[in-house]
Parts: sequence; structure tokens; C-alpha cells
Amino acid sequence: MAFSHSSMVTVDTETVFHGQKAYASFIGKDEAGNKLAVLVDQADNTVYAYSLEDGISQKKATAIVKEESQDAIDRVTFGRFKGKPIWEVKAGSSYYVVDFKTGKVTGVF
Repeated sequence: MAFSHSSMVTVDTETVFHGQKAYASFIGKDEAGNKLAVLVDQADNTVYAYSLEDGISQKKATAIVKEESQDAIDRVTFGRFKGKPIWEVKAGSSYYVVDFKTGKVTGVF
């Protein structure tokens, strides 16, 4: 699904994001080598594709959460929350929602 509805040709990582909705989350590259994130809504197979050049990096999202939390970072997942692309950073027992475009923490759960 991620390949047939986006320009992604290689997948580097594949995870599942569980937020308000569940998405298959793919990080990979297009034919030109540009990094992409592709989300596939597991309920209706809607595909959302984002150029990773258009927002903050996974590394930056991790650094932002490290400034707010003393806990070790367990994982970072690309997802979608309230209709916007986000990085979900799990630190300890908390999940930080970091806006992909602005880098602001928009929620902690």
C-alpha cells in the first residue's frame, strides 16, 4: 500500500503508530533518494505521504523531548494526531507528541 500510493521505493523502518487512529508508519526513500514518511490508516487504507525535508527530524524530536524529560527515550514513531503529522516520542511511561512542522510539544500522555 505504501508503495502503490506514494513515491516511496525503499523502506528503512516500519512500525505501527497507535494514537487516535492506528497507522502503519513507514520511513524510507523515493527514487531520487529523498527521505519520506508514509502513513497508512489501518481502518480505511488512506495513505498520507510527507517529505521529511518539510519538518523536524527524528533526531531533533528526540532532542526536544530530552530537554523536557529525565527519562530515557524508548522509541520515536512517525504518526498523525489531530490531522497533523507528528513524532511520538516515548520516554519512560510518557508519550510526547511533537509537531512535525513546528517542533513544539503539543501533548504528553
